[in-house]
Amino acid sequence: MKQTTEKEKTMKRWNDRKRVFGIVLAGCLLAGCFVPVIYAYKKYEDANTIGVSMDVKMAAPDLYAKSISTIEKRGITQITKRDDKKRELSLDRKGQKGSLTVKEVTPETSQLNIMLEKQKDTDKKVQEKELVDTVEAVCQEAGIACKPAEKK
Repeated sequence: MKQTTEKEKTMKRWNDRKRVFGIVLAGCLLAGCFVPVIYAYKKYEDANTIGVSMDVKMAAPDLYAKSISTIEKRGITQITKRDDKKRELSLDRKGQKGSLTVKEVTPETSQLNIMLEKQKDTDKKVQEKELVDTVEAVCQEAGIACKPAEKK
């Protein structure tokens, strides 16, 4: 009878650990227990508008539909004009005009752009918060996580 060496025992334990790790990894992938991808949105502004832009790994028609659903559910903003071919919405929120556009980057990826006109009698921080709340509501409706992009 052949006696196993210490090196062979170590290799067998190592192989057993790799097998267990592989089984756990496969189980997590199947169960979907990994943290979702977090998408970062960028805020921007010019003299008359403030906006948010975000790239999302979701087909443009799906993201557009989720955006419309979010706006209709919240009921804060009115859709004044809708162009489903271009995936563009004209918005009105208590007299403040804006737009939402979903552009296809690739068949699986799209870009969400929301722009609002600045209001002179409203604090800039309040306007930004309302815009960010809208983006985060769309993210929640689409089942994705999003946060502000880190400044470089």
